[in-house]
Parts: sequence; structure tokens; C-alpha cells
Amino acid sequence: MMIPAEEALQIVLEVAQRLPPVSVPLHEALGKVLAEDITAPDPLPPYPASIKGSISWVVVHWVDLVVANLIDILFRY
Repeated sequence: MMIPAEEALQIVLEVAQRLPPVSVPLHEALGKVLAEDITAPDPLPPYPASIKGSISWVVVHWVDLVVANLIDILFRY
């Protein structure tokens, strides 16, 4: 007989133990989870990223619109 998933989860959480954090070189960190948040000492990029992101979004969509119109014009006739 199977037990409900909620009960199984409760049992696992009661007996599970948190492992202590370890330090590993970056090339060995694949598949591991951070034990704590990390922050950059300086903001990167050193300018407001939202300005650059907004401008690039407008440019990309403008190019999409121009290309779509050119294709429409070329294949209309």
C-alpha cells in the first residue's frame, strides 16, 4: 500500500540533514548548488542596463518590421 505524497515528503524532510557547505574550484562546480548568495564587488555593467536593453529591443523590433515589410513587398507581385 502506498502512502500519500504529502506524508512521504514529511517523512523525508524529518530525516534529511543539510550538508555543510564546501568550497570547490569553478570547474568542479557544475551540478552543485550555491550555499549562499554571491554579489559582485562592483556593479556590472557600469551603466544602467535597462537603458541599453530598451534601446536594443527597439532596434531589433524595428529591423524585424523593416524585413517583414520588404518580404511583403517582394512577394506581393
